[in-house]
Amino acid sequence: MTIRKNVRARVAAVLVFCASAALAVTQPASASPTSAAPPPDASASVVAGAAQWWADPSHPNCRTVYLRSNASFYWVAAEFGAGDRRLRARTNESNGLGEWERFILRGQGYDYTLMSTEDKFASADIGTDGTLYARAGAADAWEKFNIFTYFEVDGHNTNVNVVSTANGRYVSADVSGDGTLRARATTPDLWEGFRIYLVEDNAWLC
Repeated sequence: MTIRKNVRARVAAVLVFCASAALAVTQPASASPTSAAPPPDASASVVAGAAQWWADPSHPNCRTVYLRSNASFYWVAAEFGAGDRRLRARTNESNGLGEWERFILRGQGYDYTLMSTEDKFASADIGTDGTLYARAGAADAWEKFNIFTYFEVDGHNTNVNVVSTANGRYVSADVSGDGTLRARATTPDLWEGFRIYLVEDNAWLC
C-alpha cells in the first residue's frame, strides 16, 4: 500500500513538472520596452536633404520668403546697417520681421538666388571663409545655391539645406557666435538646417 502511494506521488510530481515545462515553452516572452518614435518636428534632427528643388528654366520661380535657422530659431537678416551686408541669423521673431529679413528667392533649373530688399544678391565669399553677403549687383557663380528639402512642414513652411554651387559646401548658421551664415560645411547637421517661410509666390517678379 505504501509502495503504491509513493509511486502515485512520483507520477503526480512528474506530471506537474511536465506541465510546467510546457507552459514555459508556450508562454510568449514579454516584449522588451522600446522608445516611441518622436513625432515630426519643425526642427527635425534628420537634416540630410533628399528632394532637390527645381524650377522650370523657361518659367523661373520667384518667391518672397523669410529664412530661419533651425538651430537657434533666429531669422536671417541682411544687415544693411553693418556696412558689409552680411547675412546673420539673429533676429528674434518677437522683435518683428521687416525689410532686413525679407528676401526674393528666384529659381531657374537647379540654381537659386537670394536677393535682399536692396536688390542685391547674396554671395558666398568663396575666396575667404564662405561668409554670405547681400551685396552683389548681378548673379554669378558665387550667388547661386542648390536647395534640398528634408522636412515639409506645411504649405508655407519647408525645412531645407542650402548648398553653394561654387564650392559644394552647406550653408551653416554660426550659432555659437553671432549667427553669421557661411558656406563651409561638408555634411549637413543641425546648424545647416533652415526653414523657408513663404510670404508670397510672386512669379511676376521673374
